[in-house]
Amino acid sequence: MGKLEYWILATIAFGLISAGFYTWLSPRRKSAWLWVFIRSAVAYILVGMAVVWLLFKIANL
Repeated sequence: MGKLEYWILATIAFGLISAGFYTWLSPRRKSAWLWVFIRSAVAYILVGMAVVWLLFKIANL
């Protein structure tokens, strides 16, 4: 695997860990925790992908 694949895996791990932490800190609702986790995981992964894209665009890693 090249550098890009490692960055993508790190981005996905960041998104899942951050989403879990955000879900844990959010108010407790029995039926909504799964959707809170999914929405925040997608949001954090997209933000992480944008940061990785900027890194590769600016620094040509």
